[in-house]
Amino acid sequence: MPDSPTNKRRSRLSPPLVAAFARLWRERWILALALIYWITIGWLFLGERPVDLRPERLLAVDDSAQWLPPGSVHWLGTTPGGEDLLMVSRLAIASSMARAVLVAFGGVGLAVVIALIGSLDLWQGRWRFFKEIGESFDCLPAMWVFVVIGAGLSGRWDWFLGLAMLIIGWQASRSMRLWTDQLRQSRHHLVGHGLGLSTRQLLIRRIIPVLLRRSVGLIALLIPVVVMLEMSLGFLGLTGDWLNIGTLVAEAQPYLLEAPWLIIGPGLIAGGFITIFSILGFAVARATGAREIPIFL
Repeated sequence: MPDSPTNKRRSRLSPPLVAAFARLWRERWILALALIYWITIGWLFLGERPVDLRPERLLAVDDSAQWLPPGSVHWLGTTPGGEDLLMVSRLAIASSMARAVLVAFGGVGLAVVIALIGSLDLWQGRWRFFKEIGESFDCLPAMWVFVVIGAGLSGRWDWFLGLAMLIIGWQASRSMRLWTDQLRQSRHHLVGHGLGLSTRQLLIRRIIPVLLRRSVGLIALLIPVVVMLEMSLGFLGLTGDWLNIGTLVAEAQPYLLEAPWLIIGPGLIAGGFITIFSILGFAVARATGAREIPIFL
């Protein structure tokens, strides 16, 4: 009995649908991370916020102090000004996350550019000197020390963003360069050369898509690292008026005995955020093939 038009149409549509579902299943970790990030961003940035977000103003104590301990209305308690501490901690994490995303995207983007320059055989001659400098940095695993020194000596927070991007870009380019070398020695690359494809064509069709895919894993790994670094700098008093968990904890230290929730609540929020996003970051790095990660991670 011949197939009906409906069966023919179904047979033609089934393979593409199966392939699409198979691809979605292979990218399930990336999709899950994207979903969690969007939900988290929506929770972090939406809702009411105080007019003045400076930590010293939020935690200022005077005769009209209205702080309340944790309860059914305010789960983490309130600040001396009566602001919900959960809301303040949420805004602090949102501010840190926004800067971490900026630093991670900028640094990894710089790493991709450096790796592409190397893949075009421009490392010889004038680029060899810079490559040797990059290899010597392996003797300095604590590269973030330069960020701390730069941010502390300059007194300007934009120095932190710039130095962090440069260090991430330079160090991550080593992993990117390793990936490009592996791809250029792969069977698909050699077959492409044998078929007459140019270096630029192979770069566009093969190397760049893989680098961009693995860049997602690096960015996912970097975001909690940069957030934790920013919190540490905030606790040391190097972030000025920028709101983050570190500055909240530092400003609340004098009230540890009277209002311990001012320290415990933001600390729990920060610890949960770092733990969850670190686990997700390593899962996405494995899913995207970003196995050789920079030494500072």
